[in-house]
Amino acid sequence: MNKTILLTPFILLISCISQDKEVERSTGNPKVIYEDLESIMPGQLELTKDYLLWTNPFSTENFVHIIDKRTGIEVGQVLSIGPGPEELVNPNIAAYFDNSFFAYDTNSKKQFNIQITEKGFSQNKVPFNYKESSTITRIIPLNNEQFLTFDPQENEPFSVIGEDESYSLGKLPHNGEINNKYSVFQGNVKYNSIKEVFVYAPFSFPYISIYEQNSGKFKLKKELLLSNDFQIIDGKLRCNKSKQNIWEIALTQDYIVSLQRDYATDNTDEQFVGRNLEKLPQTLFIYDYDLGLKRIINVGMPILRLTGNSANNTIYGIGLSSDFVIFELDI
Repeated sequence: MNKTILLTPFILLISCISQDKEVERSTGNPKVIYEDLESIMPGQLELTKDYLLWTNPFSTENFVHIIDKRTGIEVGQVLSIGPGPEELVNPNIAAYFDNSFFAYDTNSKKQFNIQITEKGFSQNKVPFNYKESSTITRIIPLNNEQFLTFDPQENEPFSVIGEDESYSLGKLPHNGEINNKYSVFQGNVKYNSIKEVFVYAPFSFPYISIYEQNSGKFKLKKELLLSNDFQIIDGKLRCNKSKQNIWEIALTQDYIVSLQRDYATDNTDEQFVGRNLEKLPQTLFIYDYDLGLKRIINVGMPILRLTGNSANNTIYGIGLSSDFVIFELDI
């Protein structure tokens, strides 16, 4: 017999966003800086000091495209997908420092630091050691000596790994005995190097949390339950499939910017979105670094990807016009 357990005790343990709170809503004015991305589905969007990086997971050769954010001109392509010594089988990228980025393979311990210069690119292997695991989904450089990893099925899902010290920390959004942690708790993890905080937001579970440096180590600062529309059935955490949590996040100088559907004005059932890209959400939720929701901005186009950094309050996104485009928007 199926057993259903409502999660009321858990709901009382953390902050929950008020559904009745009036939130300022406005219309954004995005500026398109790059048109006609040649991909049926762009993979990632990252921002270095001067360059935007977008990936095309359907291209095995030179899948990382590099665009000068000031001119909107593509200045090059780099890295290939494959089993070769200079290739990645299941690649991910993360902005590193200044004009470099970190590329890694979630199926192996192969990583590269790609430095972007006016004369081209330099590709160097990174001597980064971490536990062998097929369930690590994110690796983020914190500084020249430390990396942050995320494993959505560990009770302490985050690990800071460095040459001198390594430690695990954090908590999953739900601490009950469930057997589908890996699928329901996968999500975005982004880092602000100036504030020394990182933010975690699962894709399907309605939750967001922020961690900050405290006495030399990261500790949970605050967590927020966005709704209580979930339950446990036969040991599996079940979310409301008609709604999506946070699709993407970007951290700016003053704000956490999340791509979320504003269900108060758009009642789209996510179960029927499928590959209809025109039904992607068009709204950005603007939080402060205390997870206070400040306002909601309607960008006026379906949005697929987001990025930003701590230098200012400008975000960049991949949106859908007649084709995929890259836009910028000042928050």
